[in-house]
Amino acid sequence: MGENITALILAGGHSRRFGSPKALATLNNKTFIEIIYNILTSTAGEVYVNTREEIKENIINILNINKENIVLDEKDLPCRGPLRGIISFFKYTNKNRVLVVAVDYPFINIEIIKKLLYFSNYYDTVAMTPILYRGYPLLTLGVIKNQLKIYQEICYLKGGNARLSDIYRISPTLILPWRLLTRQPSALVNVNTRADLLSPSVDKSNLYDKSELIYYKHHYYLNYLKYLSNRDFRSAIEYLHREMKIYKNNNILLFLKHIKKDIEILEKSLNSEDKI
Repeated sequence: MGENITALILAGGHSRRFGSPKALATLNNKTFIEIIYNILTSTAGEVYVNTREEIKENIINILNINKENIVLDEKDLPCRGPLRGIISFFKYTNKNRVLVVAVDYPFINIEIIKKLLYFSNYYDTVAMTPILYRGYPLLTLGVIKNQLKIYQEICYLKGGNARLSDIYRISPTLILPWRLLTRQPSALVNVNTRADLLSPSVDKSNLYDKSELIYYKHHYYLNYLKYLSNRDFRSAIEYLHREMKIYKNNNILLFLKHIKKDIEILEKSLNSEDKI
């Protein structure tokens, strides 16, 4: 299974809420980066790490890997965060697709990764990710196809407003209920603070309670990008509203939140043009 996919560990965040680089934090006497790396080397063909210059040497020494397996962010990209890291990875490697795992999933296990890869081999998707809590997919854990040209377009069109969710809004996309991957939802806990690490509790009242896959196909987001690039903001807004209906039907609150922000930005642009 592992020979046909490459993995990327996202370890480039500044970990402000955690207080120190999460890649170098420890759980059971192993750093987060070691835990994730060891799991991925047993399930993927090749493993890369996206990180910052400041901790690059620490990671090379901890994992005993070649510097060629380190991907630093492209400096000229206007977008930020994980999206910037993924664009940098595809520019650096030109791989067909990538298994993405953020370094702040230290409780994850091999079984979850194997099941993710199983579903990715049976569905034609641009992107695939699990959902743990209602409305909020785990976007930094999933499988993403190389559509570098579109990702770069997103980055340059939206700049600092571009997000990793933009990739997951391109069709077709698959969102997997957590129950299809594990019996222990705590294995999917994303560590943001030291309290999360010391007590990886799960808000059971807010767990995603369905077992059905969310698999959607539409061209609304790509049409939105087309009209955005042509500065036809009214048509772009129209397609955002169409896209919104898809996520309302599936109760994907995170995407709804980001679409509303996109609409707000475009409406401000329209108002500015009307005043000229």
